[in-house]
Amino acid sequence: MKFRRTAFAALLMLPCLGADECHDVKGVKVFLSPANHGGGNIGCNGFNEDDGAWASAQVAAQVLGGHGYVVKVGTGNYEANFNESNAWGADVHVPVHSNAGAWGCQEDSPANLGGTWAMYRTEGSTGQQLAADILESVGPVSPGTNDKLDRRTDLLELKTQARAAYAEMGFHTYYWDVVWMAFDANSAGRALAAGIHKHCLVVGCKNAGAAAADEPLELTARRAAAEFDLVDGEPRPEIVDALSERLWELDPALADAVVAVTEVDGVLVVELHDIRHLGTGHQFWAAGIPRMVFALTELDELVFTIEGESAPFCEWTESDCLALARE
Repeated sequence: MKFRRTAFAALLMLPCLGADECHDVKGVKVFLSPANHGGGNIGCNGFNEDDGAWASAQVAAQVLGGHGYVVKVGTGNYEANFNESNAWGADVHVPVHSNAGAWGCQEDSPANLGGTWAMYRTEGSTGQQLAADILESVGPVSPGTNDKLDRRTDLLELKTQARAAYAEMGFHTYYWDVVWMAFDANSAGRALAAGIHKHCLVVGCKNAGAAAADEPLELTARRAAAEFDLVDGEPRPEIVDALSERLWELDPALADAVVAVTEVDGVLVVELHDIRHLGTGHQFWAAGIPRMVFALTELDELVFTIEGESAPFCEWTESDCLALARE
């Protein structure tokens, strides 16, 4: 358990030694985007990711409002919240979720089955700093110990006009993280607000928008994933065999995940069975499966589909539905 570190984390909330060293946060527009999966992501003891994220976001909004921020909490799915945040002119955009991994729903489950993950888009950007500040604040409070700062280039909500960072507060597949998120949303929300507030005091968020460093690092002509729906291509059976073997080693439940792999116009298309019941889409990326596929091919673009269609996969992973580019 990491609650003993809370007092230290609180000290980090005092970064300004003089008034001229603090940025003015009054009027900074923060858009919080809690998970809205339609109640489909259920964890230990029936915990619902949507409910947990909403509760934490509501507390964070109240705390930030007390500091003078103008806060909106999105009520739509990730696409609707992305559009609303941009239309509103948010300075800071923070999706609030919980993660999934190996199940650890017993009280004596190892602490490394839970933890806080914060995600950003571009190395060296203010978005990365925002993610790091959120992790520094929330990580010591969440019971799990598997805390991680993670770069993600596929998530739509990391591409808002606002500076953005993604907060996976804890793992809803780990017992003590669930207890924390379900019964101490006040602590979770306050920790999230503390990370955002610390960042804006030190780095400055007013009229920030997305910094130039947050421009996409991707191929200039990424193609829409839907272009490859149900398109016949050149079969790549050797990749099917190699990928299936690696997925089985990752999790035996994924042994039969791959239906087919084909090459279409220089893009590798991986068709999967419907594996959405095995975990969250974010966990699919966290497991490194795209990197695993790129290691098996010479091609520079990759598309995943679920039973031949890209849209279900994109919705599950909350991605931008463009072909992935090799980094």
